[in-house]
Amino acid sequence: MDYIFDKKIKINQSSRYKMTSDTNHLAHFMEIRKSDKVLDIGTNNGALALVAALFTQKQVIGIDIEDEAIACAQSNASLNQLNHCHFEKCKVQDFSESNFNVILCNPPYHIAYLNKADVKQFDEELNLKDLALHSYRLLKDQGRLYLVIKAYRVAECIELFKQHRFALRRIQSIHHSLDHQASSVCLEFRKEGKDHCIVCPPIIN
Repeated sequence: MDYIFDKKIKINQSSRYKMTSDTNHLAHFMEIRKSDKVLDIGTNNGALALVAALFTQKQVIGIDIEDEAIACAQSNASLNQLNHCHFEKCKVQDFSESNFNVILCNPPYHIAYLNKADVKQFDEELNLKDLALHSYRLLKDQGRLYLVIKAYRVAECIELFKQHRFALRRIQSIHHSLDHQASSVCLEFRKEGKDHCIVCPPIIN
């Protein structure tokens, strides 16, 4: 048993479907309104979807390609009595429901505790270009996408999302200490948004 978001959400997790500190940072970075319909791509144990469900009265859906992840996430939704949050085994490429206000994603494009095969599989299943393409398809105009990614891929990420008609609206770097370079970065993109970016104070782990 673990907790996220100032212990407001209880999470049962296994060694494979486990939260990282980036999950918690993105949970605090994202802004969810009570009328937001939310999609969590690559939901893992459901942590981000469950945090979103605290704030919205609308539907929250988490998708993942792993049966065990979906079972874990659904169990955590029941544990926290968040009945408007549910989970489906599905690739985002095959997901047909649309008109979401918010998309969340914490993709393991590079995470130390995952082995190389796991990282390679995720990149093959959903690379950054595909994430941008399908996020545009699934979001309403002016819909928001919240993403946390390793710092060395930020330039690539911003360029790809700009090509797919997303504007960067907020950015926040994550550091192990004041003496370290950023390890990860939280990003908020807006579909068909205007270029006006807020740089938030950095997070020190």
